[in-house]
Amino acid sequence: MKKSEKPTPYIFIRAYTQSEWDSCDFALIKISRSWLDILAERLELLEPFKGKSDFYSHEYWDAPESYYIHDDDNLPTRELLEGDAFDWCYIETDPNELTRLQKPEAALSTHQLVVTGDGFGHFTAIGKHSEENYYTAEFNAAELLDDFKQEP
Repeated sequence: MKKSEKPTPYIFIRAYTQSEWDSCDFALIKISRSWLDILAERLELLEPFKGKSDFYSHEYWDAPESYYIHDDDNLPTRELLEGDAFDWCYIETDPNELTRLQKPEAALSTHQLVVTGDGFGHFTAIGKHSEENYYTAEFNAAELLDDFKQEP
C-alpha cells in the first residue's frame, strides 16, 4: 500500500472513534464508476441548498469499504498515518494487502455518507451493540469527481 499522486480505485482516509475501548485509525473508500455517478447526482441535488445559512447536510445510506485499525506491524499504514498532514489520499494496493488489515472490534452498522451544502463529505457508522460513533475525515466530493473526469 503506497500513496499515489494519481487517482486510483482506493482512497485512504483518516478515521476516528469516540470509543473508550476500541480504536479506528483509517478507512478505505473503494471508487467505482457507479459510485462516482451516484456522488455526482447527490451533489447536483444539493445545488438548491447552496448558500442557505440554515442548511447543513443531506445524509445517505452509504459506507466506505471498511474502517481499520493501524497495526504496528503494518509499515505502509504507519507511513501513511505518520506522513504529511493530510486527511485522505489515493493509494495503490492489492487484494492480499487488504485481507491483512485489522478492523475495529465493534460490529458497525447504520453506515451513512454525510454531504454538506458546500460539497464536502464524510462517512459515519455506529457500533451495533455499543452505539459508539465511528467517522472519517472530510473529503471534497467535487474535487474527487474532477480528479476522475481528468482520467482517460
